[in-house]
Amino acid sequence: MRTLLTGLVMLVSFSFLSAQKKSVGIEGIYNFQTSSIGVGGRFELPFKYFSVVPQVSYFPAFNKVTEFYAGASLHANIITAKKWIGYGIVHGAFNGWLNYSDSPMKNAQFANWDAEAGLGLKANGCIFPFVEGRYNFKWQEASVHVGLAYTFGCKSKKGIGSTCPVYGDSFRR
Repeated sequence: MRTLLTGLVMLVSFSFLSAQKKSVGIEGIYNFQTSSIGVGGRFELPFKYFSVVPQVSYFPAFNKVTEFYAGASLHANIITAKKWIGYGIVHGAFNGWLNYSDSPMKNAQFANWDAEAGLGLKANGCIFPFVEGRYNFKWQEASVHVGLAYTFGCKSKKGIGSTCPVYGDSFRR
């Protein structure tokens, strides 16, 4: 639990680093292999062609596997259209498996590392939806992440726009 709180503090503290077009988001996660449902939070630091995205997630006790993740993704923009961005994902995280003692697996333990790759799609705007498909190479599990994020300092009249009010250019999260 301490690691999860540390991850959340780190996630929030990134919001004070610079004046770039930062975003914060929430997500729902579904793991196909374990039929688990989780929730997560993220903070996106965009650059011209990629974003660095610190993330935390938690899969509650009603699932077969109770665990949390604290890590970061690199999102590389592949396709940039007027209203949508398609991106590739490389992700690494610390995994705290809370109910590992219930597992029949040999060598099951609390502290683990994981590596994921996948693809994502997000809208351009102040408030934007996103969807990601990922594959975890260590645990051989596929998951889908669906969420909503908000870009700080964005002042579109409808909350959804395609240009940044600070820089006047298209969002390139």
